Amino acid sequence: MGRCDTGRELVDGVTPQGIWQWSHEIIYEWPALMKALVLRPDC
Repeated sequence: MGRCDTGRELVDGVTPQGIWQWSHEIIYEWPALMKALVLRPDC
């Protein structure tokens, strides 16, 4: 987040409810993060 925005970041943690939501977080979000870091390192 800091590479695209110099403003203040507010974070609110949440806990996924149930195994299906955990599965979605792992299967979808982690590869999306890797894509952002590897393929789009600049803003």
